[in-house]
Amino acid sequence: MSLEPGRPGVVRLMTLHGAKGLEARVVFLAEPAGNPRFGRDYWIDRTVEPPEGYFRVFKKFGSFGVREIALPPKWDAKCEIEEEFEKAEAIRLLYVGATRAEEMLVVSVKRGTNGKPGGPWAALEPFLGAELPHPASTLAAAAPPAPELAADSAAAAARRAERLAASSAPTQRVVSVTALAHAVGEKPVWESTGRGMSWGRVLHGVLEALMRDPGVDVRAVAANLLAEEERPAGEIEEVVRLAADVARSPLWARARAAKRTLVEVPFAIDAPREELGLSDGPPRAVLQGAIDLVFEEEDGWVLVDYKSDAVTPENRAGLVRFYTPQVDTYRRWWRLLTGRPTRAGIFFAQTGDTEWIPDSFTTPSSPP
Repeated sequence: MSLEPGRPGVVRLMTLHGAKGLEARVVFLAEPAGNPRFGRDYWIDRTVEPPEGYFRVFKKFGSFGVREIALPPKWDAKCEIEEEFEKAEAIRLLYVGATRAEEMLVVSVKRGTNGKPGGPWAALEPFLGAELPHPASTLAAAAPPAPELAADSAAAAARRAERLAASSAPTQRVVSVTALAHAVGEKPVWESTGRGMSWGRVLHGVLEALMRDPGVDVRAVAANLLAEEERPAGEIEEVVRLAADVARSPLWARARAAKRTLVEVPFAIDAPREELGLSDGPPRAVLQGAIDLVFEEEDGWVLVDYKSDAVTPENRAGLVRFYTPQVDTYRRWWRLLTGRPTRAGIFFAQTGDTEWIPDSFTTPSSPP
């Protein structure tokens, strides 16, 4: 069964009440399992507001035995009224079931030992074998269009194609900071720099939780994130160790002591495409991203992007070159939004140190 309502090419199992107002190309009215009844159990008086309910109290014994304990006054008359209501309701539900199919209706009807149809769809049984009439076509054979009509049709099709092309052209472009920065960076050899994006998401999630609440159960958070990313549970010890090392770093202490500290800050900024280094597409674009950590000190903001890569003396310079455009883009726009000096750095979780990015890029010329 599908967990995506409305997705084509699937089978949906529904009750009649759930199917009201819906249609499908092929509908099966399934025969429900038997539900033996031990007489009527209730009557609802719908002539008063609010409705009132009357109920029979009984005890079952054996397969079909029933012993009455208490009955409302005039119970038989009440049962007759409720029986008529249920018959009318059955007809309404029969109509709902029989009118849900667009092309084919398949009906399951059981027969008793006497050969007579039974079950909720028995009323449809006389019509199941009948050949449905096909309406005769009243349309004459299509004549070829007159020359002037063909010309008008071609012109209309051309105008439609022009309008469709114009309406399909994007008027706004959405680009992420990561995609924008990585498009101009020299990618390092990922196989030798870390364990993939899922490992980075686990570490980011743990550091976010730890910065929000120093007393959080890091082991429990790590276990949940590893399970969510379908990573081995045995990695939990390394995650906990890395988180503890990061929490002892000088940068972490500064963030904890800052005037304001924010984590996983999402943002979306509308800007001219030239300011984002884009040469084509709509004149304006929306730049989206999320900043791992930013905190405010007396002389301005400090913006930090966590990286979970495995760092070696041989690959560190390449990693810094690759990530610098991304981190500097965060800094440029954060400085424009806040109007305060902003320093940015790449924090390598494995080594626990920060590579500060030189302020070599120009600030966007105008506020978004």
